[in-house]
This record gives sequence, C-alpha cells and structure tokens, in this order.
Amino acid sequence: MFRFLCTVGVQLSLEQYKLLFVPPELGGLVYLEHLSLNENMISAIPSFIGNLTNLTKLWLASNQLNALPGEVANLQKLKELVLDKNLLTIMPPVLGKLSNLELLSIRDNKIYSVSETIGTMHGLRSARFEGN
Repeated sequence: MFRFLCTVGVQLSLEQYKLLFVPPELGGLVYLEHLSLNENMISAIPSFIGNLTNLTKLWLASNQLNALPGEVANLQKLKELVLDKNLLTIMPPVLGKLSNLELLSIRDNKIYSVSETIGTMHGLRSARFEGN
C-alpha cells in the first residue's frame, strides 16, 4: 500500500488519509523521529509501534483509539504524545513508563480515571486533560 524511504531525522505525516489502520510498513522506519497520524479513523495502534525507538513526537489525535499497546513503553525518546479526540476512558498505564515525556495531551476523550503513574512522570512539563 505504502512505500517509504526513511533517513535520519525524518518526520512523516499521514494526516487526513482516512486510514483505518496503521500501515505495517511503518514498523520498519526505525529512524523516524516524528510521526503524525492525526485525523484518521484508526481504532488500534499495532505492537510494532515499539520498533520506532527514535520517535520524539507521536501525534494520534482525532482517531478512534480506546487503548495503547504495552510496546509504547519502548519509546523512551518520546517527548510529545498527543491523543486528543479519541475514545480513551482511562489514562493508559503504559504512559508512566515514558520517562522523557514532556507533553501529554489527552483532551476531549472520555477519561474518567487518571492513572497514578502520572506521579512517576518526572519529566512531564505539560499535561492536558480538558474536555474529559
């Protein structure tokens, strides 16, 4: 479906493509630093997201996500995670393992419970929960 050539320092935006799933080809883009999948119809993030260990920004706003896979914990360089306008009902506990996360935006979901792990996120400078 997609063919990608990825070099150091690359960002990839697949916004507004009406994607129903994350293309499996993305799992091999190990040098990817910024991935934006905003404004699609993605309902699940595959486990291969954990292969993208160089990601510093992951934007998943305006999809249909209700959870994140545990492999997100492998994204130790991640500084920005945007999950606005999805279907999340709890703050995914795996987020507590992202020690370098500085910005967490999880606005306009259906969050009724914030995980205690937010207290372990010492690098977090901004957490946005409005609209829950």
